[in-house]
Amino acid sequence: MTTATQQAKEDTKHHHGQLVSITLDSVPRTIEEGVYKVAELKTKFSIPAEHELDEVMNGEFKPLNNERSVHIKGGEVFVSHVPQGGSA
Repeated sequence: MTTATQQAKEDTKHHHGQLVSITLDSVPRTIEEGVYKVAELKTKFSIPAEHELDEVMNGEFKPLNNERSVHIKGGEVFVSHVPQGGSA
């Protein structure tokens, strides 16, 4: 169980306050540099929870699990989309 003080330290560690630019669905966005859970990014940018979020790295789409953490440094490119796949 984390105390309020421990949580405050975690929040400080994860969010540094410096604004950086990322691209989400071809739209430039501004966010504080730091570590975010994928689910937190979806909430912050009003992406429906059931949608998937991919990070585009070197031209490849890398699916991001909601529980995964990503370190936003600036310059990242993300794409959100409805879940794909299923049976034919």
